[in-house]
Amino acid sequence: MVTGEKEAIPINGYPSNDAGGDLIIDGNGYIWFSNNTAGSIIQMDSKSGEVLRQVPITSADGRALQGGVRGLSFLPNSQILLSSGPGPNPDTGGGQRADYYLLNPETLQTTFLGSSTIAGEGRFHPSYDLASRIYPLFDPLPPELEAEKSVELVWKGEGNTDDGHAEVGDTLRYTIQARNIVADSLVQSLVISDTIQEGLGYVPGTLKVDGQAVTDDEDDDKGHYVDGQVVGQFGDVTDTDWHTLEFDVIVSPGQAGKDIENIALVNGNNVNEPKEPSEVVEVYPRDGPVVEAEKTVSPEGEVFDGDILTYNVTIKNVGEHIAAETVFEDVIPEGTEYVPESMRIVTGPNAGVLTDEDADDAGHFDGEKVIINLGNLPMTTDLPDGVTVQFKVKTLSSHLGETVVNQADIKYRNLQTDEDQSTQSNEVSNDIVERTEIDACARPVALINGSFEEPINDRPFPDPTAPYGVYSLFHEDDVPGWKTTASDKLIQIERYENGFVDISRAHGNQFAELNAQEVSILYQDVETTPGQVIYWRLAHRGDSGIDTMHVKLVHLLSLLKI
Repeated sequence: MVTGEKEAIPINGYPSNDAGGDLIIDGNGYIWFSNNTAGSIIQMDSKSGEVLRQVPITSADGRALQGGVRGLSFLPNSQILLSSGPGPNPDTGGGQRADYYLLNPETLQTTFLGSSTIAGEGRFHPSYDLASRIYPLFDPLPPELEAEKSVELVWKGEGNTDDGHAEVGDTLRYTIQARNIVADSLVQSLVISDTIQEGLGYVPGTLKVDGQAVTDDEDDDKGHYVDGQVVGQFGDVTDTDWHTLEFDVIVSPGQAGKDIENIALVNGNNVNEPKEPSEVVEVYPRDGPVVEAEKTVSPEGEVFDGDILTYNVTIKNVGEHIAAETVFEDVIPEGTEYVPESMRIVTGPNAGVLTDEDADDAGHFDGEKVIINLGNLPMTTDLPDGVTVQFKVKTLSSHLGETVVNQADIKYRNLQTDEDQSTQSNEVSNDIVERTEIDACARPVALINGSFEEPINDRPFPDPTAPYGVYSLFHEDDVPGWKTTASDKLIQIERYENGFVDISRAHGNQFAELNAQEVSILYQDVETTPGQVIYWRLAHRGDSGIDTMHVKLVHLLSLLKI
């Protein structure tokens, strides 16, 4: 205990007692003294001499201190014993009187204990100066903390496009703020700390304490990052303002689809209930890449030796994140051989023909399998039709009677889990059968009514209603062999009349006009035999000048254009 002299000494602007004063030190090393009127008690830092706070006190029993505070002392129960010197005893008319009070730190109120009087004049006075060897943990108005934590997406990683959610490689900024909500209170050595959770990587040099940048080293400034823990040191806090700790992290590989909970700790030497504000970051996409591959072969079913099989494989990513480093691989099936330079990307990014060499383009043939690098395969939200690749093989006579089975492999990397994954396409198969010799003469294949000689166009000639030609419209049901896609199902047949309609004909006297009433197709179904060689000849001319006719042979089941 430090005892004041008989002289008023101002302490950092706060007046001391008028006749004598005491300074007392608590168990934390803080100095306490009272102002002259005992309207408050004052706390001071013993190292710096800085007054930290002035805590108002009142009387619990209506008996206020008189004559100023002359002495203070800590009691074992952490209360303070106060003495005051009101002067001569008004009851006796002489002598000196000292009043004694207790100050309860929990209620911050004083209670009168009693008085001591010394009769007579001169140097005889009651005991005002108090002394004690007690150094309690004295803390009137204990602090109460309030804390919050938030996270902000501040930078998207390379290739990430979801601006509303955190993804692997994104930079996040955590802000932890805390304050004391009790006025005239003190938080001793406020500290905000945060342990960087697994799945997050601290970004060096991003630490800020109360908005001021600090180093990552454990040095003389107010913050540091050591052994995976971010720490902000705020010292003694006497205000009720928000104090903040801020730092950046990067979401590590393998965290996509996971929840990362980060819990901070806000504490002080005299805080009874530390706070642990937390924030959960949902790393997107919640589901990773899901690659599907659909394979087709043309022709289907039975094929002959020497036939060319065309494989098409469509690869789609129906998941919620890119399939990184996607590679298409397809082993040439047994019973076939690769058709050189038949590899290409049909649809999708980088569509075009690929070389067989392991050169600058995306594909190559290594002697056993077709390999095509597709890069990062986007989701179907960005690439709805996916990527279609194609290559061809030739069936071998050495495998007659065997089945050719083919299935593709798709390999890719899941950036969320940082793992390699793969999937397979469906299987397609063909049976290689022996090619039989077909006697085209024994079983000829010909068009029915190929020159449109039926029905007979018997329209009168000359016909004043048809000055430029002799034609009639017949329903397709009346024209043997032929059908039309015209909406009215009518086929126009014209008759050759020497000297009037100057149109030559390849055979017979009649012919049909294409697109007569509307744009349409004339067609008929013809039964063929697999392996049979067919020779057909068709005649066409423009009605007036150069014209073009398209001839299509279409399989009824697959409608595959040949």
